[in-house]
Amino acid sequence: MIRFGLLAIGLLVLAPVLPAPALHAEDDPAFTLGVLRRDGIVIPFAAFDGKSWSSPWPGDLQWLELPVSLRDVPERWFGKAGTPEHLIVWSGGVKGATIDVSNPVTFPVSCARRLGLRTTFRATEENPRPAVQPYPKSGLAVSAGATIEPIEILNSSSEDWKRLGQALYEPFAVAEDVAVKRIPDWKHPIKPEFRRRVNPEIEALYRAPMDIEGWTAYYIEAIKRFPPGPDDKGCGLVTSVAGSILVGPGLKREFRLHAVVSYCDRRDVLYFLPLGRVTVKGRISWIYKQAGYGAEHYIVARPTRSVVEVSARFTAAACRF
Repeated sequence: MIRFGLLAIGLLVLAPVLPAPALHAEDDPAFTLGVLRRDGIVIPFAAFDGKSWSSPWPGDLQWLELPVSLRDVPERWFGKAGTPEHLIVWSGGVKGATIDVSNPVTFPVSCARRLGLRTTFRATEENPRPAVQPYPKSGLAVSAGATIEPIEILNSSSEDWKRLGQALYEPFAVAEDVAVKRIPDWKHPIKPEFRRRVNPEIEALYRAPMDIEGWTAYYIEAIKRFPPGPDDKGCGLVTSVAGSILVGPGLKREFRLHAVVSYCDRRDVLYFLPLGRVTVKGRISWIYKQAGYGAEHYIVARPTRSVVEVSARFTAAACRF
């Protein structure tokens, strides 16, 4: 079975990683963001120095001299905030326990090995086997200086789910047509006019206010399923669409969607996990994970009217199978 598709990373990555310009005369506090795995290992993935973002924590370990103890970890790997002895757990925008950082440790992430920090965190749920990928996460681990607010998870009973579902037909079709045209030497077996008749199914919808007055940002994941053809071995084509929807005064909507055309295994699709949002320099940024088969990325990005500004991106895994 042939697999094909387009890999979309981020809310909608249309801009390179750039430092956010200062909007205030005084700097905000510096801090480090890390993702907290259920086994208590933290992966630092972004640092804010009071003015701008970066991702100083090392990814590739091939030529790296691995630190043995916490004091052996170069302070620059944590950004301006420096080496943390303690981290604060945030989950769903709720501040949790303060955990201690003990020592650096290596661990598998899909096909790669990464460096993280062992902590005193203990999950209430049972830890899965280390080979499970992507490994379950328990939230964010943040050094002092940042307040994490929630990204709202909507369900199918919400008015936004129904309203945006009705408005999704044409933007979905446009994104699907673009994805089909980008696949070289291939023609979709179902004609566009018939594909448009298939109802999009929303699988996930998230919402948070923007730092532009009167505007709200949404992230949506939706699909169209098609029956398998004679050579598809029971696994039909699926179009997966994801991206941002901006809603402003008077219900003005702006869609920025990317599509992936694949078989029912959806191996080329990345799935979104919101970790929270943070406001620095008057700007609201989303913090989230995107993961799929052999891929795991952590991103800090600010949705604007014109583009989604990616401030920091850390790749925990980018494997090709």
